[in-house]
Amino acid sequence: YLYFFGVTSLTEVITMSELDQLLRWPEIHKITGLARNTVHSMVRKGQFPKPLKLSANGRASGWLLSEIQNWQQDRLAARDILKA
Repeated sequence: YLYFFGVTSLTEVITMSELDQLLRWPEIHKITGLARNTVHSMVRKGQFPKPLKLSANGRASGWLLSEIQNWQQDRLAARDILKA
């Protein structure tokens, strides 16, 4: 059963908490409060993490939770620098 998922031994099993989560658009919108067009504009300008293409035709995409969290931390740091 584990081999079916590409795991060859029990020592290779990783718990879900150790894996990076993939977020789709509804979660991104909920986390950021930004509109879809704003996010895509920011991605093009290098101001927001690039999504991962999940399908061969490129229509389905998602973002890594860790990258979104890093983006949030960067925004907080920039805010705190402006306050100083």
